[in-house]
Amino acid sequence: MRPRVVVPCVVLLAGAVGCSDAGSTVVPFAPDVIAANISAATAPLASPLFTSFTGLGSLIHVAGTSPSVPYFPDSLRGRTFTWDTAANAYAFTSQDTVPARGVRFILYNADSTGRPIEPTAQLGSADFQDGPADTTALHVHAAGGAPLITVAYLLSGAFHPDSFQATENGCVSADGGGNLCAIASVQLRTAAGDTTVIVSGSATATGLALTFDLTFHLSAAGLTDTVDVTALSDIQSQQIRMTGTTQFGSTVKADLILSVNDLPFATVRGTGTLTVRRSNGEALSAEEQALIGAMFTLPGALFDLGRTLARPGQHLLS
Repeated sequence: MRPRVVVPCVVLLAGAVGCSDAGSTVVPFAPDVIAANISAATAPLASPLFTSFTGLGSLIHVAGTSPSVPYFPDSLRGRTFTWDTAANAYAFTSQDTVPARGVRFILYNADSTGRPIEPTAQLGSADFQDGPADTTALHVHAAGGAPLITVAYLLSGAFHPDSFQATENGCVSADGGGNLCAIASVQLRTAAGDTTVIVSGSATATGLALTFDLTFHLSAAGLTDTVDVTALSDIQSQQIRMTGTTQFGSTVKADLILSVNDLPFATVRGTGTLTVRRSNGEALSAEEQALIGAMFTLPGALFDLGRTLARPGQHLLS
């Protein structure tokens, strides 16, 4: 799981002699509203329910599933799995008629890695089911928490213990709050101890349409991201795009360029201390800084979304 990174020190320059880029810069309209829409869209991904669901993926172990439809034979359908505190693992505890075409896992309050906290307190549940006869996707539905968080999507692809290529189509939403609906392709491969994850696709949320093409490489040296993410706002059809690279580990590095409707807006650059400034060196407003901050954290949120939704396939369908 990509760490949720808090930049240790971000310096906002108001423009100085000798540090300006040549050319003009664009001023986005209502940047604080766009930033708020991005934050609202990704807020459910930081909820206790989604954290618990994130951890569940690697804890799923159901003997007897199939890598092709139907994924669940009749002998497994309707089974519920709960956390066994003695074994520190999920265990089959009951069998009923729900879910009718698959299995259910109980979700609990969890630590930051998504592992159930003991003594356990139930937070919600997650169902994994075969779809109708004319579909091949795994149907996933998880819900719980207050406010109610719902994770509902279709998952398909090829899954192996050390790699997968998955397609996801669905939504993460909060009752009365933000929502994020995505159609994404997620690829994971491991080699020589390094892991590469590629997440690409599109998403919609209140006031926003997102497109993204992201590559994350995790090694002993840390995490390197190559990002290309665009947020199309319904406010005057502004297209906010961020491209470039970041690195997180013993040293934080960034080389990011932001544009508005393909015109230069701002940059985030530096090693250790990141400098955020307008493309021509002029001062950024607090509202513009909020927009840049929201865009800076967006790739990590999309990674969390893509990786979390795909992970159950590795343990149920491989």
